[in-house]
Amino acid sequence: MDVASQLSDVDLLIGADTVVESPCGAILEKPEDDADALRMLKLLSGREHAVHTGCVLISFDKEGKPVVKKRFSSTTKVTFDNVGEEELKAYIETREPFGKAGAYGIQGRAGVFVNHLAGCYFNVVGLPINRLSVELRELVTTAGDMKI
Repeated sequence: MDVASQLSDVDLLIGADTVVESPCGAILEKPEDDADALRMLKLLSGREHAVHTGCVLISFDKEGKPVVKKRFSSTTKVTFDNVGEEELKAYIETREPFGKAGAYGIQGRAGVFVNHLAGCYFNVVGLPINRLSVELRELVTTAGDMKI
């Protein structure tokens, strides 16, 4: 859906999406079912993977048409402990992996799987808030009439 065309009286729209890149380079989006979630989590168990979030900042011209002001991405490296299949299955039974890239949410029960984090924790949650704040400050500085 084109969210920007559905809005009125908005100065800025922030869009973001997150994917997980497995150690072998496969992109892991949201799992389709239990078997898919287990497959993804097994790929991550005991290994480092990358979490990438792409962001876009959109403002609107005088006619209300969307104008992309900034695009950026953020990457965080995450290392999981070796997690046994039974523990992964128990996690999947919580239903928490569904709707989450890579079949896990670091801010939830899967946080116990994380052995090491290099980069922004909030990027793994789904929005790199420090980087976003830097980009917003820069955008406001260059477009003084924008309200945020």
